[in-house]
Amino acid sequence: MSTPPPPDPRALASGPEGPGALRPLLDTVLGALDTGRRARGGPLPAGGPEAVAARLR
Repeated sequence: MSTPPPPDPRALASGPEGPGALRPLLDTVLGALDTGRRARGGPLPAGGPEAVAARLR
């Protein structure tokens, strides 16, 4: 059995290319949060945690 090759250092957040590898993902997350905020009319779902829990059950 051979040893697998080391992972691509660009894929590791802690590597020298980490910030560059994470930047596109961060942009995606921030965009999704902003879209949700606009759709809800604010940063939190209407009704608070109880209303959210009721919708998920």
